[in-house]
Amino acid sequence: RYIYSPQAKTHIAKLFGRFTPELAHFHIYYGKVTASVLNEFRKRGIPIVQTLHEYKLICPVYTCFRDGEICEKCSPGHYTSVLLHRCNRDSLIRSTLSFVEAAVSHKLGAIAGIDHFISVSHFHRKKMIEKGIPAGKISTVHNFLNLDAFRPSHSVGKYVLYYGRIEKLKGLDTFVAAAKLLPGIRFAIAGDGAYKAQLVEVVSQQKIENVKFLGFITGEKLHDTVRESVCTVLPAQWYENCPMSVLETLALGRPALGTDIGGIPELIQDSVDGYVFKVGTAHQLAEKIEGLWMRRHDAAIEMGAAGRAKVQAEFGEERHYRKLMEIYAAVRN
Repeated sequence: RYIYSPQAKTHIAKLFGRFTPELAHFHIYYGKVTASVLNEFRKRGIPIVQTLHEYKLICPVYTCFRDGEICEKCSPGHYTSVLLHRCNRDSLIRSTLSFVEAAVSHKLGAIAGIDHFISVSHFHRKKMIEKGIPAGKISTVHNFLNLDAFRPSHSVGKYVLYYGRIEKLKGLDTFVAAAKLLPGIRFAIAGDGAYKAQLVEVVSQQKIENVKFLGFITGEKLHDTVRESVCTVLPAQWYENCPMSVLETLALGRPALGTDIGGIPELIQDSVDGYVFKVGTAHQLAEKIEGLWMRRHDAAIEMGAAGRAKVQAEFGEERHYRKLMEIYAAVRN
């Protein structure tokens, strides 16, 4: 059912027995609904728009990341590298499943059967076009926030924060290495993930005493945690697309620091509402943090206010809605 779900196809057909939509908007449908449903839409002439949140069309494991490095060996319809390199958790069985799912989905129309794609970053759109998706078939519409749900901070922060999934590709080794270089500054990590135990061990073995693990936090408590920080850091090593943590940080009135990879530089205006630093460079990150920490009483607050204003102007609901409606109108004509 992960590769092809007859049940999902049957249920969609039954749904169409009750009504026929003017348009379908897909997000991450694979693995559950699967490409089995695509023909049900096509044979009824229902146009399909899909928002792409990752790199699944060109990488069966979705990340373009392998063995600690960027990997672009696969492309639409050509996925054998996932088998050769055992890209799914270094398991031949898991990698075979990823290969078969990607190949079957491609054959069933994961690209050809979609009328228009939406990338959530310009970087992602460019990468899809490089890999063969027609430029006229894909547009950029960044993620958005409901600004009413994010009360900005105007106070001086207490620590440097990372929040999100604790995974190898998130670059947290760089984060803790920067913390080691700045023993007088507090660092905090909020979240959980497969790499957490290993990261905790690294911090313990290297006696990095200024790093605190906060566990998984959500909702208003998470917002308070961000508001109480001087800044947040996203030290990613992979092609982040349009990370919500950066937008949320800016919306909460805090500067955001992120690596020069994927869609991150599109969200951070260097030296205005945050800083961009080179992937894997703990020394460069430490320099950015130290400079901001020294000026946190004025610069950090000013940068946070600039970030809030930018999110309000460029990443609000109304702007997102207008762009979406333009795409819907185009595919229906």
